[in-house]
Amino acid sequence: MGSPIDHTQLEAGDVVTAAGLNTNFDKVNAFLIAKVADTYIANPKHNLIWTWHMDEIAVGTEQIAIKIPATLTGGGTFLELSAFTSDIGAGGSLVVNLHTSAAYPPTSATKLVGTALTADSDGDFASTTSFTTATFTANSTFYIQYVVIGNAVTGATISLYGSANNRST
Repeated sequence: MGSPIDHTQLEAGDVVTAAGLNTNFDKVNAFLIAKVADTYIANPKHNLIWTWHMDEIAVGTEQIAIKIPATLTGGGTFLELSAFTSDIGAGGSLVVNLHTSAAYPPTSATKLVGTALTADSDGDFASTTSFTTATFTANSTFYIQYVVIGNAVTGATISLYGSANNRST
């Protein structure tokens, strides 16, 4: 891909003047100030990661609100919801869901993605991941709801991964 900047071309043996260099630098600065066009960005997206760690979660239901900033006008996509615990206790489980509504109890209509952990034979480490392509827009709110059943969970980490456009629309 050629340069979108109309540089003054220099050839081998040409005399470079300060004015010529300044003109080329001025052209680069004008290009950058006007914002680089998306077509010149190799990867127009960046990663987003939200992570919550809780030392202990009692049996019951709780939720966390995620507010997408108004400045993220390019929007984006949620990609993955994962959960990990270092001790879930025999017979226990941890269910984690991403919802579009804070209403309780939530409904399947508001659920974007969910994942569930159940205890292994000795109740130690457990992890799980679910994938999604749910999109989000600026100034929207989503809710991570987690439900602990059976036994309290210790050392729990919930992570939500996504990608967003590098610039506003």
